[in-house]
Amino acid sequence: MTVAAPKKGTKRSEMPRPKGVLALAAAYSHPLRVRILTMMSATDRRCSPTRLAEEWGEDSRTMAYHFRELVAFGLLEVVEDIPRRGSVEHIHETTKRAVAWKEEWEKIPPVFRQHLSALTLRLGVEAVGASIDAGTFETRDDVILAQDTMRLDAASAAEALQILAEALDRLVALGDDSRARLEETGEEGVLISYLAAGFEGSIDRPS
Repeated sequence: MTVAAPKKGTKRSEMPRPKGVLALAAAYSHPLRVRILTMMSATDRRCSPTRLAEEWGEDSRTMAYHFRELVAFGLLEVVEDIPRRGSVEHIHETTKRAVAWKEEWEKIPPVFRQHLSALTLRLGVEAVGASIDAGTFETRDDVILAQDTMRLDAASAAEALQILAEALDRLVALGDDSRARLEETGEEGVLISYLAAGFEGSIDRPS
């Protein structure tokens, strides 16, 4: 495949963006975009760069830039504009649910897919490490830490993964509801991190 070189003086925002398989590959080339797409695709969530920057403690301009890139790649779209104190908050959602990208995802080389999966898991592990380093991991009495590998029949395996998917949907809805209340009360709130992964296991475990 030959891609025409951009004309001299062409701004980055005016350059053609890859679509389909190449769009997924380009989008997942940056850890923050991986985090954005993983959260929004897995839970079918609507969100703005401003809200996510505040929620994750990221720079708002950096977050806005990556949202614009994901829009340019055709992976996110602006679905609502909300006036906010002299500015406009752009609400985004994914152009496809995660399952709709199955065909494109399968066309990505396995080595690259493994890299993306490892990158997503790394983000979760880093969140755990940051909490431990800050001394907040065991602050609460109701903290949850669990890991297991179960042998299930096909129907139960599908149900187990569905349980995790439904839990993610509930967590996102809970976060959205709580955010609205915190904005009304002006409270700082409590940071709650979670790491969820459901996958087919292996009997080969590291020694």
